[in-house]
Amino acid sequence: MGASTKTTWRVIGPETRDAKTNMFIDKLLLESVSKGMAPQTIRFYQFSHPSITTPVDASSFANYIEGVDLAERPTGGKTLFHDPLDLTVSVVGLKTEELNKKPEIYLWFRSMIRDSLKDMGIESAELSFPEKEKESEFCVMDTRLSNGRTPVAPEVTVNGRKISGSTARLTPNAFLVHGSIFYKPDLKFMSGLFGKRKPAIKRSMTWINEYTEIESKGVFSHLFEHFTKDKEIVIEGFNDYEKELIQKELQNVNLQAKVYPDPQASL
Repeated sequence: MGASTKTTWRVIGPETRDAKTNMFIDKLLLESVSKGMAPQTIRFYQFSHPSITTPVDASSFANYIEGVDLAERPTGGKTLFHDPLDLTVSVVGLKTEELNKKPEIYLWFRSMIRDSLKDMGIESAELSFPEKEKESEFCVMDTRLSNGRTPVAPEVTVNGRKISGSTARLTPNAFLVHGSIFYKPDLKFMSGLFGKRKPAIKRSMTWINEYTEIESKGVFSHLFEHFTKDKEIVIEGFNDYEKELIQKELQNVNLQAKVYPDPQASL
């Protein structure tokens, strides 16, 4: 199972941006690829500050907490927390006979994350259905069906705990799937944010730094290797249309910023 190798894939990043800009770009890339204005794209990125993304209007969380970036996410799932050290991969591709529905897309995407983790020395990384779905806001992604019982695809886990998660959005001819891998979360910060004790957090999730001291740059290298395997790639930035819209979004973000003005975002 896989995407076509006959078309060129554009690779962007790694880059670090605020939550609103990261989500805006992922949504923009889905539009660009869907309309044939840009090649299929793989983007590697991180969040510049502790962030919360939600599939609903982020303004409803305006008073959630000081010091956390808030953004509306273009994909479904829960309200999610993103640590600045988390490593995120976003893939925007054209649908194929094999990659046409969410279960197949999730399996394809998560298999590449699992294989990347194994190459980092985390041999117990696997795709599995957790025995009991943990109800926790700090889980990266929620892939259960609307009945709240059955996952649509196996999760990336290590020793029964989530180390990564992903969520997706489909258009008639394309898809966006993005997911994060936990690197070394600030458990004290998360505990205060969600009112959860550290042991409860550890029961639901694990992270790369628990198994290896590999640096973020090395993690991205492994992800790059597996996400670009068997693809014709070109390393390039955004096109002029995308640059113009991103620049406008950056100005909007800076005008609205209450805590963090987004000093790291650049084209």
